[in-house]
Amino acid sequence: MAHSVNVRISSTSRLIGKRLLTVALAVISQVRSFVELNRTSNIVNKTMLRRKPTRIEMKIDDISEWMAVKKEIESKKQSAESAAQHADLQTVHKTRRDMVNERIGYDPTAGRETTAALPRPLH
Repeated sequence: MAHSVNVRISSTSRLIGKRLLTVALAVISQVRSFVELNRTSNIVNKTMLRRKPTRIEMKIDDISEWMAVKKEIESKKQSAESAAQHADLQTVHKTRRDMVNERIGYDPTAGRETTAALPRPLH
C-alpha cells in the first residue's frame, strides 16, 4: 500500500528551483556543443607540431669569450672567499638580538635623541 505525502513548496523555493534548472540546462547545452565541436573538428592528427632542431655552431670567438667570463667568475669567487675569511678573523661576537637588528636594519640607538622632543602626557 503506497502512502501519498502532501508537500507544500513555497513560491521562493519554486523560483530557486526554476533558476537552478535553467542554469543546469544551460551548462548541459554548453557541454553538448563542446563535445560536438570536438567530435566534428577537422583535426586528424592530434600530435604537437615540432620543428627540426637548430644547429648551433661554436666559433673560436665564442670559446674565448666563454673562457674569459669563466675566469672572471672564478676570480670574483676567490676574492669573495678571501674577504669572508678576513671578516671571520675580525668577527665580534654579537648577541642574537644584535644580529636580528642588523639584519632588519633596525638601530635601537637612533631614536634616543628624538624621544626628548616627544610631548609628555599630563598627569
